[in-house]
Amino acid sequence: MIRRTIVIALSVIFLCAGMLSGQTHEDWRLERDFKSALRMMESSHYDTAIQFFDMVLKKDPQRSEAYYQRGIAKWRTNDEDGAMQDFDQAIEIEPGHAEAIWDRADLKKSRENFAGAIDDYTLYIKVTKDSDKSIVLYDAYNKRAAVKLKMDDTQGAGKDFRTATRLAPTNHVAYYQLGRLAFDDEEFGEAVQYFDKALEHNKGMALSRYYRGIAKYHLKDYYSALEDLKACQYTIGGQEKAAIYYYKGLAKIHKNFKTGGCKELKQALDLGFKEAEAAIEKYCR
Repeated sequence: MIRRTIVIALSVIFLCAGMLSGQTHEDWRLERDFKSALRMMESSHYDTAIQFFDMVLKKDPQRSEAYYQRGIAKWRTNDEDGAMQDFDQAIEIEPGHAEAIWDRADLKKSRENFAGAIDDYTLYIKVTKDSDKSIVLYDAYNKRAAVKLKMDDTQGAGKDFRTATRLAPTNHVAYYQLGRLAFDDEEFGEAVQYFDKALEHNKGMALSRYYRGIAKYHLKDYYSALEDLKACQYTIGGQEKAAIYYYKGLAKIHKNFKTGGCKELKQALDLGFKEAEAAIEKYCR
């Protein structure tokens, strides 16, 4: 009788402790399932993670983080429609869910919904600019700019890349892209300045050297053009490699190294660079 009384008393104590902590057995199981789902995500068992998130959301349908994480899991199992629906739901419940907005933007971009991606990167910028996540705000401008380029909005892209460089002065990607925009507009002096900044913060950026070399050629700075083109010729392939031989050849010819220049032009032609044929006819016959 005394033992039974003690057991009952202990049960009451534990029950009261659970009530005081505000956590029922059902709450505990909910948190356990959520943590199990996250562990499955960490170990790349996405199908199992989805099953746990399903259980969590059945009990707690307003849990935005569960929708977001399940969306990630679905995306990684190639269920893009399901991922989009979960990201939408997470943001509907929590309009400031920055991670869900970011990943929804990336998903829209990968599906070539460029207008939708721009809207989401814009929303991400809005919800994070005054938060502790603003440290990566420059990347949102970079990504939005890249999408604008796909929509031929070069002016808008340039504005975003310039904003990115102000937010992160060592952001070599934005400097490179600004250099490309200036290069494509044949503003070669401006292009060289941007490529200089890109290489200042990332000396191994071969494409910056490539375009800077060609820009310097157009500015008739042949010696510097040769230096840049030589520095990147072994790390760049395809038509860009053929173009390196072409511009090296022309630069050497302009520096009165005709034999070496013609040899470079012949290599460019052998690699399929058709413009080299006219240059050979002009300078090497």
